[in-house]
Parts: sequence; C-alpha cells; structure tokens
Amino acid sequence: MNETTPTRTIIGLNVRRLREKAGMTVIECAALWGKTRGSWYLLEKGALNTPLDNLTRIAEILQTTPTKLMQARNGKRKAA
Repeated sequence: MNETTPTRTIIGLNVRRLREKAGMTVIECAALWGKTRGSWYLLEKGALNTPLDNLTRIAEILQTTPTKLMQARNGKRKAA
C-alpha cells in the first residue's frame, strides 16, 4: 500500500485479516454488527464508507481499536 491507498481500503484489508485471524465467519461478524453479510463483504472490499460509530463497533467485534483498523500494514496511518 502507498500514500494513495484509500483509508477504507486499508480498513477493509485489516478487517478481513483480523476476522480470519479470530476464526470468525462473515455471517458471524455481520450478525454481531447488526448488518447483513453483504454489508460486511462491502466493508472488507473497501467499498463501504463507514462512520466512526460503526468503526468503533467493528473494532469491538474484532477485539482491536479503530486506530489499528486504519493503520496500513507498514504501521503508518494514512491521512484522511
């Protein structure tokens, strides 16, 4: 990823990586989030613009923080 990678793409990649690491399915995560599995898929693809309150809930589901969801794999957070 580079400086032009959209934040929502970074979030999506991190969400998928953390979900898989936790051994959770898309259906399980979507149910905990209160959304459809299609919405979760869009989130992981980086095609969903997620408000901060939703990002906080997603971070709770994945046992992380919103900040860590926004960090690129090189550890740097992309400016919004």
